[in-house]
Amino acid sequence: MTQPNEEQSDLDFLMTHLANLDDKDPGLWIAADIDVVIEIQRRHRANKEAGIKTKKPKAAGSITLTLSDLGFKTAKAEVPKLRRL
Repeated sequence: MTQPNEEQSDLDFLMTHLANLDDKDPGLWIAADIDVVIEIQRRHRANKEAGIKTKKPKAAGSITLTLSDLGFKTAKAEVPKLRRL
């Protein structure tokens, strides 16, 4: 079985692998197919227990938007003035 390349995260690799397995009849899965899924799940569990957070890959051409880009004004919260009598 192939391993994920540098541009593809483990999750992306797992999802494409599972999509390919969905095309097969579950009775036709081989042990290597199941081993790949188990190995990735064990790696993620070990990283989670060790406190390692996975990096979310940035999509090519990703765009960041702000409220001002969408036409919303960012209003500053008005602090009420207290007047003494």
